[in-house]
Amino acid sequence: MIIDELTIKNFRNYSHLHVSFSPGINFILGPNGAGKTNILEAISITANMKSFRNIHDNEIIQWEKEAYHCASKISQSDDNLFEVGCGFIAGKLKKKAKIDNKEIKNISEYYGKLLTTVFSPVDINIINNSPDTRRRFFDSVISKMDRVYLTALSEFKKVLASRNRILKEIREKGPGNMAQLEIWDNLFAEKAALITEKRVRFLENFKKIFINAYNTISNEDEAPDISYINSIHTTAREAILKKLTSAHKRDIAFG
Repeated sequence: MIIDELTIKNFRNYSHLHVSFSPGINFILGPNGAGKTNILEAISITANMKSFRNIHDNEIIQWEKEAYHCASKISQSDDNLFEVGCGFIAGKLKKKAKIDNKEIKNISEYYGKLLTTVFSPVDINIINNSPDTRRRFFDSVISKMDRVYLTALSEFKKVLASRNRILKEIREKGPGNMAQLEIWDNLFAEKAALITEKRVRFLENFKKIFINAYNTISNEDEAPDISYINSIHTTAREAILKKLTSAHKRDIAFG
């Protein structure tokens, strides 16, 4: 899989740019602020539908423009053209993606088709920042390889939002919605069990690769360890459900 061409419009400092790449190593040279990283960011968006800088899309659209568009033309792949566009429609920011001119309705059909890896100075945040940063990193990696995981993760976020909404209603209006809370508890436990189990399995395999890579650059000095410890300390659905139920009073208080 090789990216042959990149086209971007109204993307950061570029009104229009077309780049042709060689099949080997490519160097992008220019003074500070010329937009070198913006080219890499555009490739990242055509691969992942989002920036590796974790920047909101409205900050990427060129000043005084309504939308951006970026497209990567690929060879040595079953799919040859990846496109992502984002802009304001009726005042709301909307994003669309296409593969070979066919609009993709579900992110799971797009994500993981064009595989890219970014090495950036901000990667140190995986170690230094909060656990949420590490979760996002591993969620991104696993989702590219496992569509079941990607779907479960998306569904879990919706369940979490709905459960939080019920918790707030109970806090404000009384216990009338406790039956609904039980429904969301069950869905939460189901999705959480699948996600945590897949994370554990992935880390078991990733750890071997991680230690081998570390040994390669450290002359086999003592390697660091890497492990996944979730806050509930279990991947079992029933145990997660029991933990949720026992925390009802606290969860309602916090909404």
